[in-house]
Amino acid sequence: MKKYLILIAASIFLCNGMTALAADESPISIVSIAETEQVVMNTKGEKEVKRRPAAKVMPGTIVIFSNTCTNNGAESIEDVIINNPVPEHMVYIEGSATGEGATSTFSVDNGQNYAAPENLIIVEQDGSTRPAVESDYTHIRWQLEGVLGSKESRVVEFRARVK
Repeated sequence: MKKYLILIAASIFLCNGMTALAADESPISIVSIAETEQVVMNTKGEKEVKRRPAAKVMPGTIVIFSNTCTNNGAESIEDVIINNPVPEHMVYIEGSATGEGATSTFSVDNGQNYAAPENLIIVEQDGSTRPAVESDYTHIRWQLEGVLGSKESRVVEFRARVK
């Protein structure tokens, strides 16, 4: 089994259906979408929350970034890692990084180092330190647990608010 690190470009913001390959000749593909949630009335006259493609978003809008990772190869793959930047003009929403069978960690240094939120430290210009907060997060990393079987897909996602 092979190991793969998948990097998602920051340009996915508001580009629905974008596909990214993990590396040349990689059997793994990623489809990334950006959506918002809207309350609509269903046919029974009841309110429902529906996801819609994020087209125009205003400050304060929460955008849901979903990444579907698919193993298009014939063999299972282990240790799949997905790195996703938080767009510069957005702030990560606490606790929103999810993915079935995935563990998430975060970076505050543009993806150079990753850790659990309680272990992230910011060094201020004067040399003092403080615990990182969600607005400091620059990247999210998901480590898929177990193997990603042939033709299997998994979805990881996070939410961020437009500054």
